[in-house]
Amino acid sequence: MDSEHPDQPDRAAAAADPVEPVRTEFLDLDGDGLPDAVEVTETVMYETSAGAEVVEEICEVDAGIGDEGVPTTVTVTDTVMMDTDHDGTPEGVKVTTLTLHADADSDAEPRAD
Repeated sequence: MDSEHPDQPDRAAAAADPVEPVRTEFLDLDGDGLPDAVEVTETVMYETSAGAEVVEEICEVDAGIGDEGVPTTVTVTDTVMMDTDHDGTPEGVKVTTLTLHADADSDAEPRAD
């Protein structure tokens, strides 16, 4: 099965292999000594049907975590690096970031930037 988008790798060619375990870090964004955000990073590697090596890193930061444990902001960054000539240096890098913010009303749907 080919990718629906010709500029994106075909992940169906091979299953992704974890490059390292999922990392979880607690962050103190406001400097008060207490964690108020969680960063989870997953890195996987796979090969496209055209033979290019791809390393993908997905990083999610949940911030503004209140007493109830729900974040007010979620940012996901997906970084894809493609090495077509297998020399260890990526020939292409694409970074996509999406940030969602909860409105002050807790029943409201999140909004995207």
